[in-house]
Amino acid sequence: MESTSELSMKCSFAVVDEIPDHHFINEKKPPAKTTRFALKEWKRLQNGLPPNIFVVGCSKDSHLLRALVIGPENTIFFNSYFIFDIFLPHNYPAFPPKVYYRSGGYKVHPNLYEDGTVCLSLLGTWSGDQSERWKPSQSSILQVVVSIQGLILGVKDPYFLEAGYEKLKGTKQGTLSSRTFNELSLINSVKQSYNYFKNPPLVFKSVLREHFLQNLPNLKNLLSLCTKLDTQEPLGELLKTQSLYAIHDSPSKGFLKEILGDLKKKIEESPNSL
Repeated sequence: MESTSELSMKCSFAVVDEIPDHHFINEKKPPAKTTRFALKEWKRLQNGLPPNIFVVGCSKDSHLLRALVIGPENTIFFNSYFIFDIFLPHNYPAFPPKVYYRSGGYKVHPNLYEDGTVCLSLLGTWSGDQSERWKPSQSSILQVVVSIQGLILGVKDPYFLEAGYEKLKGTKQGTLSSRTFNELSLINSVKQSYNYFKNPPLVFKSVLREHFLQNLPNLKNLLSLCTKLDTQEPLGELLKTQSLYAIHDSPSKGFLKEILGDLKKKIEESPNSL
């Protein structure tokens, strides 16, 4: 497969020469047989990636991949960017790949740790039914990235994924805590996405900037909505134009004050600062 330097919105999988800042770059290289499995994974990814997931393989080190997952609609992560480094170990595919979440220091989800840990049953890093575990003859990298988008980022109220918090569902305490968590996650997701737009990893430079600029009107609309929510003004028809990224309840007064100043100005000026 021909190497290309970066992806675009029209090309969701590509092979690059190298990923020099990959988290697993210094891991011991797996045996040659792993390359055969890697090439099979590349084929699956090339033919099967759903919208808003982008992956690059590495021709120099075929056991290294990097994925960009864009948050799905009707969640607090809608149109936000999440980047993962993937490593195929020497015992792959008997055992699942290693996946590292590039958090940028932001806490956005109970299953995505600031230290890079990704909690997912498929990876063996989260408890779950046996049917959700890695199956050497069936599971794939494609399944991993799709699961991250759907099972992690696709959850409406991620707060309750925290160990022991599910029992709080339906309670006043749980509702308030979930609301606060969603508000903070939205703040951090917007911050992180803006940082990726301004300083994108080379392999995702084109797709990140293309998507960010396409989504800029929606982002400005979100910030306008946040301004009204911040003062608890009547929303009227404005609230109906967007699900407010899954923050449906009346938000805390002042909850988005942190992003409504300097960040709003930066985002509005983004096209002129390229």
